[in-house]
Amino acid sequence: MSSGLGKAIGLTSSSTWANIVNVINGIANRGTNQYAGDVGQGTDYIALNKIPVGYYGPANGSWSPEIRTPKSNFGSATAAQVLSGATFTSTAGLKATGTMKNWSKSIQTATTSTADQSKSCYRISNGNIEVVPAIGYWGMWDWNQSCIRVPIQSAVKYAKTTLTTSNNEYTFKNATNNNPEPRYFTSWDLNFSHKILSAKITIGNEVNMMSGDGYCTADGPIALAKTHPSWNTDRYFYFPSRFGGYKATVEIWYI
Repeated sequence: MSSGLGKAIGLTSSSTWANIVNVINGIANRGTNQYAGDVGQGTDYIALNKIPVGYYGPANGSWSPEIRTPKSNFGSATAAQVLSGATFTSTAGLKATGTMKNWSKSIQTATTSTADQSKSCYRISNGNIEVVPAIGYWGMWDWNQSCIRVPIQSAVKYAKTTLTTSNNEYTFKNATNNNPEPRYFTSWDLNFSHKILSAKITIGNEVNMMSGDGYCTADGPIALAKTHPSWNTDRYFYFPSRFGGYKATVEIWYI
């Protein structure tokens, strides 16, 4: 009884027949299935622990014999459970513990603070409003039920300066027909990140407004977008004027 089976059931080469019979009679018949007492894990495996010692069989099906463990030992969840923020407990490290916050029916106002990941935050970067949503699930495409708001009074910035219009004219483009439109202009060095939304120039009693597409009037409709496609993000902002060599107050609203 020095074989692998003999050693497995506790027999040695000196075991008597009586010993053999006694040991064999003591082997429990576990049938075709049995539940493991626990589950565990290693770096590259999952283990069924505390398997009852005994005999398993006979194999009366393609699935038997087998060792079982309750399904509750393993993480399983429907998509609906995950998205609704279901909590998962941990058994021997086989399940993740935590929740997923469901923001599907939330109207949240973003802040500029990055200290709390349960709140959405925003920043102004390179002329863009960038929003990082609160960690969780945003599952509704509905402005009235699930959205992140950025306070416009915080996002839109304002600047004002006094400049002198040029003594020479620059060729702008007509907003209607693209024809050349020579005009005097102010040149403002905006050496910071910006995207101009609107602008205003005041010379004496004359006020001229510019809309977000770069449209303005100065003895004719002028479109800066046709003159300089990147006019609202360029470092130098040019505002056309009918008058050369005049003091002008220029105001801009930008992000």
